[in-house]
Amino acid sequence: MTGRLWQKLRALWGSDERLDSLESAAKAAAERAAALEAALADGQRDLRRQREGAADALAAARAALRDEIGAVASGLKALEDIVSSMELERRRRDTERHAHEAEHQAERAAHEAKTRRLDEQVGALQALRAELEQVRHRVAHQTEQVDILKSRMEVDAALIAEFQEWKASHTLSVRPLVSVCVATYNRAQLLAERCLPSVLGQSYEHLEVVVVGDGCTDETARRVAAIRDPRLRFLNLEHRSDYPADPLRRWMVAGTPALNKALARSRGELITHLDDDDEYLPQRLEKLVGFIRDEACDLVWHPFWYEDHEGRWLLNDAGEFAFARVTTSSVVYRSWFKKIPWDPEAHLLMEPGDWNRFRRLRFVGPVCRRFPEPLLRHYRERRPAREAESSGSAS
Repeated sequence: MTGRLWQKLRALWGSDERLDSLESAAKAAAERAAALEAALADGQRDLRRQREGAADALAAARAALRDEIGAVASGLKALEDIVSSMELERRRRDTERHAHEAEHQAERAAHEAKTRRLDEQVGALQALRAELEQVRHRVAHQTEQVDILKSRMEVDAALIAEFQEWKASHTLSVRPLVSVCVATYNRAQLLAERCLPSVLGQSYEHLEVVVVGDGCTDETARRVAAIRDPRLRFLNLEHRSDYPADPLRRWMVAGTPALNKALARSRGELITHLDDDDEYLPQRLEKLVGFIRDEACDLVWHPFWYEDHEGRWLLNDAGEFAFARVTTSSVVYRSWFKKIPWDPEAHLLMEPGDWNRFRRLRFVGPVCRRFPEPLLRHYRERRPAREAESSGSAS
């Protein structure tokens, strides 16, 4: 179209320079138009490529998005599974918790029922204990009354007034002589190695030890003579005394003649005893002499350690001056009580000889006090049964 136009123009204007100029301009315009068309074609190609790239990118993005959505869906499914599992676990735990609560409630109800039963039993036991305590007091009172009645029959009533008169005229000296009486029978080794050393080794030295053998046939005399101490005296009775055949009754009065002989030979203002297989603690006499002076008492007793059949050492706290709470070696008393000797027939009353005598001593009315410390070790009997006729007082 441009060429025909140009021909027409040349035909009209011939060689007019303006036409040349127009032609040049037209050519330039045509060239620009061609360039523009080429640029447009290039742009269209680029646009197509970009569109194709965009489509590919979009497809890739869509694919990635689908994968991501799939992953999210899988994650959601896994999360749903976890939530479901947690829900199941929660339900299981709730079930267990309810079961535990029900079990706990049942246990608590059972415990409360048991507690109520125990409270009822405790109440019944307390009532029984109170009743038993009343019975114990009644028995103790009746026992005391029986002891008084027996003592009234055995002790001359004149001795009560005699003791009070003697006490008023005989004040205990500042450093009284203490007589320790020991009865023994064929236990030379224990006597020489345990009993006598514990007496002669006392911190209170103003004492005498009067040992009387109940017809000993072993080496007792030789072992005692070997102890060179002027405070020690020994006498052996010519014959072993006769005792009841029954073992229990024999135990109750074994050694009575030897004990009475030692008592008669004592010269101290204060008198005490020791079984031939036992031992004093080192300060026993010193503490008791001071205690008797401070308390102005006539008789003192104290707790003691004793050995049981399994070799254990237990404490008898000697809470009161009563049967089974005192033993011969746990008492110290003033010399007047030599007037009340051991009774060889105490077994007829089924009483151990030491308590039979202490019961009669108490009847006279001495001031009796308890010293709080244990000061004696009382060993269990270790002799064979055929030799169990110990001459120490029953304890």
